[in-house]
Parts: sequence; structure tokens; C-alpha cells
Amino acid sequence: MNKKIYKIGILILVAAIIVGGVLYFSKKSNNDADDTTQTVAEQNSSNQNSANNQNNNEETKKTKETESKTQSIQSGNIVMAAKDFPTESTNYYLDGEYLAIDPDSNTDAGTEMAFPGETGTYNIILHTIMEDDGRSSYKVYVAGKLIGEHQNQLAKQSRENFSVTFEKIAVNKGDIIRVESNVHSEDGNDHSRGRWEKLEFVKAQ
Repeated sequence: MNKKIYKIGILILVAAIIVGGVLYFSKKSNNDADDTTQTVAEQNSSNQNSANNQNNNEETKKTKETESKTQSIQSGNIVMAAKDFPTESTNYYLDGEYLAIDPDSNTDAGTEMAFPGETGTYNIILHTIMEDDGRSSYKVYVAGKLIGEHQNQLAKQSRENFSVTFEKIAVNKGDIIRVESNVHSEDGNDHSRGRWEKLEFVKAQ
């Protein structure tokens, strides 16, 4: 009788151990699943925050660019930077803030784009770079009409900023503005590169 009770006790103990193990692993499996779900949710939240930050940065950049253009127009001065003009198939290349010509490949260049300001009468200021190895020439066109030309003098240093103004020029919104320049050499070896920086449109009084 005692042996029978002893065997029953052993069976009950084994059953308890099995049931406990099943419950333990079941709970652990649920916890792991919860942890995985939480991790995925955190990753999704992080990705969403990153995407939102990127969108906010892009919107801020666009807003600043718009504000800059608006302020330029409201002040009455329109700046058309050389670096904003197209260079493909123009013979120009971008040299920092300037457009320039490689004398090993080309002797002249020209590029154009639409006027972004309002219709009016402007003094147009061409900002060029004088160089010590040549005297490049420049031409400016508005809607296909030549409105001014200029030849730089030799710079006393390697490069010097220079500007020339073409006064009281009628310009319509959307008119095509074109700038041309060429290379030039004083000694037949070294060349100026027809560099220019920008066109500035100031409302004429």
C-alpha cells in the first residue's frame, strides 16, 4: 500500500513539473512576442520621426529660398547669379560663384534664362572679374536685343571684381536674359576666361 502511494506521489510530482514547465515556456514565449512587437513599434516610430524631420528640413529649406526670392523682388533689386544659369551646351563651366570659359576648349560662350522679376525699367549691372592675363569682352541681351557690351581692363592683381551698368533698360517679366563673353590673351599664352558673377537689376528712378 505504501509503495502504491509512493508511486502515485511520484507521478503527481512529475505531472506538476511538466505542467510548470509548459506554463513557464508559454509565458516566456508571450513575453518574447511582446518584446518583439514593442521593438518593431519603436523602430517604426523612429523611422517615422526621421522621415518627419527630413520633410521638415526640406520644407524649411524651400521656405527660406522662397523668402529670399520674395525679399529680393520686394526690395526692387533682382539678382540673377551666374551659377543659376545653365551651363550645358553653353561652353561655360562653373568656377565657384562664377561662370568661366576653358581656353583650351573654347574661345567664347553664352547662356540665358528667363527674367524672374516684374515688368519695369531697370539699371542692369553686370559683375565681371578682371584678370591679369587678358581683357575679356562681354555682351548682355534682353529679349534678343543687345543692350550693352563691355571689355575688361587688365587687373593689377591676379583677379579683381568689376562692374558695369547699362542704364534704363525696359525688361518684361519672362524676357530671356542672355550673357556672352570670350577669352583673351595679352601674351598669346595665358588667357582670361571671361568670368562673370551675376546680373543685378535695380529699378531705375
